[in-house]
Amino acid sequence: MSTVFALYTSELRARAGYACLSLAATRGVCYRYGDLFVYRWTSPILKNSVYSLLCTSMMEVLQVYRMVAGYTRVLLWFPYARYTLWAFRAPSFYKYEKTMWATRALTLVGVLYVCGSFVYTMVLPCLASF
Repeated sequence: MSTVFALYTSELRARAGYACLSLAATRGVCYRYGDLFVYRWTSPILKNSVYSLLCTSMMEVLQVYRMVAGYTRVLLWFPYARYTLWAFRAPSFYKYEKTMWATRALTLVGVLYVCGSFVYTMVLPCLASF
């Protein structure tokens, strides 16, 4: 019994390590290409607006880069984190439970991206023009 527990804890430790490594890698990539992400995230908002992004201090610029990199990192990392959790939990489910949870997980990721793209393309430009 203790060998099975040790096997599961070592698998959990390996999966947590990979998750942390992937989170760090996406943070580096998102911070490196932060200016492109800032442009892509703000272009629909500022397209038909008389306003522009104006920063009055250097700390505001760094804060914007950090926030955009953080949000983009979480958005890119979320499906991998869900898969890691699923791969760890799936062997303990019955067949009908696997079907139910797989459907819920795919629906959750799909709804997240559909709602996010709707807010990004429809709601934010309307709020910026208001």
